Amino acid sequence: MHANELHDQEPIEELPTIEEPGSPEDTGVQPEQQTHVPKKKKHTKLIVLIITLIILLAGAGVAGWWFFLRQKPVTDTTQTSSNTTKPIPVSDAIARFTTPTTGETWLKAPLPITDLGYIADADASNGIEVKYYEVGKHGENKIIMATESSIGQYIELFEQGPNGEAHVITRPNANVDYTLNNNDPVKSYEGTGHWAYNIIIDSTTHYDSLSIPLSIQLNTTDALAPSTYNSLGYLTNTDSDTTTRTVVKKYGGSTLVKLQRAYVDTKLTAVNYALELPTGTTVYLTYTPIPEKIDAYTWTDGKTRSGTISGVIRGCGAVGSSVSRLDGATDADFVAVAKTADNRTVYGFKNDTHPLLKVDYDEYIQSLSYQDNATPLPFDGYMADHAMLAYKNGSNEWLIYSQDKYALVGGCGKPVVYLYPTTTTSVNVKVGANVTVSEPFYNPATGWKNVTATPSGQLSYQGKSYDSLFWEGTGFGSYPGITSGTVVAHAQVDATIRSQLTAQGLNAKETNDFMEFWASRIPNTSYVRLSWFSTKDLNILAPLTINPAPQTLIRVFLDMQGLDASIPIPSQHFTTPARNGFTVVEWGGLLSGIK
Repeated sequence: MHANELHDQEPIEELPTIEEPGSPEDTGVQPEQQTHVPKKKKHTKLIVLIITLIILLAGAGVAGWWFFLRQKPVTDTTQTSSNTTKPIPVSDAIARFTTPTTGETWLKAPLPITDLGYIADADASNGIEVKYYEVGKHGENKIIMATESSIGQYIELFEQGPNGEAHVITRPNANVDYTLNNNDPVKSYEGTGHWAYNIIIDSTTHYDSLSIPLSIQLNTTDALAPSTYNSLGYLTNTDSDTTTRTVVKKYGGSTLVKLQRAYVDTKLTAVNYALELPTGTTVYLTYTPIPEKIDAYTWTDGKTRSGTISGVIRGCGAVGSSVSRLDGATDADFVAVAKTADNRTVYGFKNDTHPLLKVDYDEYIQSLSYQDNATPLPFDGYMADHAMLAYKNGSNEWLIYSQDKYALVGGCGKPVVYLYPTTTTSVNVKVGANVTVSEPFYNPATGWKNVTATPSGQLSYQGKSYDSLFWEGTGFGSYPGITSGTVVAHAQVDATIRSQLTAQGLNAKETNDFMEFWASRIPNTSYVRLSWFSTKDLNILAPLTINPAPQTLIRVFLDMQGLDASIPIPSQHFTTPARNGFTVVEWGGLLSGIK
């Protein structure tokens, strides 16, 4: 809690003649939801205090005294270190989630409004941009949503009373334990000046329609679960060209959707489930039909194994709840190899000639090539250890997993950012990603702040000169699917990449820089698939926040795959953008084998 609480100031508590604007009469908020100051019994000292107050008011004016009162943060006195709202049974939670009993109503879509200043530490110059939206009503109060772009898309909810007074709703979900993982916003922001001085902290109000049930049945055998941390998700974005959205079920104002990203080269499809909430935000759900830890599996070969498994999903996106469906798979492709502790059957490939095994094994070998003194298992050892596993879920889909010790781990590889203002300009750049390597050093809180950029592209930052900014890491968004590309013989890869970079708007220097980094990383196979992601794709995967904003933004990203033989794939077509005004260019690719 904040140190300067009103209930610590005994003389102020004893002023019954001054009505606090946070009282239920002014706001329309129910008394049990209201942060308030308890009144004490009157006694003789009250007369002296009132006389003193009258003198102060006469000398300083009512406005001055009132301003003094408002400098004291009004904080919650009913909550301490735990959430007093205990999770209710799943059946009741689903009923209330579908038909809320807490009285909130929602707009059809978030309505952008002006900056209300509720979040006091927002600073657009640091890349911390807060946007406000009206999203609904609760009694007479407007429900206001604030999104903070500095950490992906952090969401906070406020209620604004008819008189303009604002409450931050710190625990809107009744089914979240806010004591876990440092999730209590009151503790997280204590003493930081995060909220404006006059924001009242409300830790008792919750909304049934945002209280996601702890389990949502997907089919007869499988269920979905929300994340364990407090999150209202991300602003819903249906703009992706590579993601297919399918409605599974409606729960009142929320929609359960299935999000699928197909990879035409491997016949795999990345599958996520998510809830689109009435706030206009999307919360990804966890789908683990079989345990990720394999220590408790019982194996048909009598051996014991340890470790974890994950969906076979390439990429450097942060959506880690994906599972991998193998399209076109049949029961005849698999044989039982293990049982889970709850008696679910886990399978392996029956035939070691399945094309997906070859792809996965080659990528396993590739990942070890980046490690010193690493000796890969031969293919028969890889097969004997059941490196790839499968499970047939309750929807009759074949899901494919890889043991993590064999899995190819990928990051966004050396995205390089060039800045070309029309005049010498101080520029701030932030990346929507978990940046692990950078040059110059990237501060996660502020990004690259006050980079002096010239029209020639030369940069000056903290006393040193650069011709670009580079970073590696994992984007906050989801990695796009592979729906098109170009398959070329190995001897033609260099020329094809150069030609396609030019077609996407890169100049000679940028193209040469790209090839200098990526030429040695081209797979040493007979054929190579080249698939490019566009500015639109990358703005979802790892959005850039640039101040001042550029007039032209060109972002390209290469996903390569080595092939032993050519495969059919829809062709990719490019449009060369014109460079108008302040131009920012970024190139990157999927860097495989990062551990």
